Amino acid sequence: MIISTELRGALSGGLVAHFAKCTIEGLARGCVPLAPSWQLPPLYQSGIQFRQEPGHGTGFEDWALPNVTFQRGWGDCDDLVIFRLWELYCAGHVKAACNAEWLGNGVHVRVRLPNGKLEDPSILLGA
Repeated sequence: MIISTELRGALSGGLVAHFAKCTIEGLARGCVPLAPSWQLPPLYQSGIQFRQEPGHGTGFEDWALPNVTFQRGWGDCDDLVIFRLWELYCAGHVKAACNAEWLGNGVHVRVRLPNGKLEDPSILLGA
């Protein structure tokens, strides 16, 4: 499943970052019950690589669930964070969260681990 949104002009920068954080965390949590049927490898052992979406910067955003990201072999920062949070939630790390930062022209997301450290799947997977 891929969920598409149009954020162009709808929200200010800080609100876009808040929307991204909440959406990513909700999608990751919502996918936890699907883990047994998906049987996906860990993100960093999956062969998935970072790639920007074809419509990057247009105000349209696609949110890919972990099984789609794995099937296509790539994801942008939000897809990779959804996958990584899903993986952490499945392992019982319920305090893991999305860190969303407005950069002036878009949002970049990372994972905030339960110990407070930030992890950037995009950088770790080739950005």
